[in-house]
Amino acid sequence: METLPDKAPKDPDDETYKQPVYADSAHQSEKIINELQRRGFAPQIIERSYRGKRLTEEQKENNKSKSKIRCRIEHIFESQRCEWETKY
Repeated sequence: METLPDKAPKDPDDETYKQPVYADSAHQSEKIINELQRRGFAPQIIERSYRGKRLTEEQKENNKSKSKIRCRIEHIFESQRCEWETKY
């Protein structure tokens, strides 16, 4: 399993706040989801369809909003990687 922080950062204004963690469906397993929740994170993992079981419209909409956020984050990491490669 990937290295995770011991605890999620807390929002001092909201006791029920949980730091979201965005991931693609490759990280979707009960073990990972349970570990994230145990550490105080809110897993935002993209749901996938399986043979014979399509996603509902609600699941598709949820995936769309999660993907928008993940895409922005991945672009930041990619730009940093490119910058690092040009310097070294």
